[in-house]
Amino acid sequence: MISPVDGATDVPLNVQVRFTSALTNVQLLRGDAGVAVDRIEEGGVVALVPRELLAPLTTYSLQRLGSDFFLSTTFTTGMVIDSTPPTLGAPTLQAFRSPAIDLTTCGDIRSEFYSLTYGASDDRTAPGQLIHLGFLGATVDDIALDVPALGTAGALVIQSNSACPQSTLPGLMQRPQLAALAVVVDLAGNRSAPSQAVQVKGCGGCSGAGGSLAVVSAILVPLRRRRRTC
Repeated sequence: MISPVDGATDVPLNVQVRFTSALTNVQLLRGDAGVAVDRIEEGGVVALVPRELLAPLTTYSLQRLGSDFFLSTTFTTGMVIDSTPPTLGAPTLQAFRSPAIDLTTCGDIRSEFYSLTYGASDDRTAPGQLIHLGFLGATVDDIALDVPALGTAGALVIQSNSACPQSTLPGLMQRPQLAALAVVVDLAGNRSAPSQAVQVKGCGGCSGAGGSLAVVSAILVPLRRRRRTC
């Protein structure tokens, strides 16, 4: 995940470059010269915030230092400063849970996946480049807006897999209850108001006080149990 995407044009002069924290030693360049930035990390997403406005109608690039992994991302600025935050609609929840798949020699494999979409829109940032910062709690009344637990692009994605150490939320399958809401960030770092909160799993008798929302819709897809050897 890198935002702005490679080849983006008309990028705001106050852009903040965002990418997954798995990418390290990333530098913002104008030609061969480094751009002075502050580095901020939230929910596993790194933001490089330039200390000064970028130059108009100029191409910038990202380079990862000291690594064989090559970054070829470039973007070109426009002429304006963006100060308008994104807007959100009502949340829609998609859920996937698989029962344990019994494997004779590898143990069980299970997975859970939740995707919250809000019809997010912005005047200058495409929906796929909006960053969704997720704030979590056991119930909709427990969510604190201090530190996001995770960040993803395009939607708030919460997932876990017992065979995948790169799950976005470790321990998800051990949580009997989970509620979430999102704050959406555009290319310039403008933030939406917090979305409505959704009870993602558990707590069927929660009151939903404070204007919160219960589960909107859920798609539960069972997987047939099968046995195989690894």
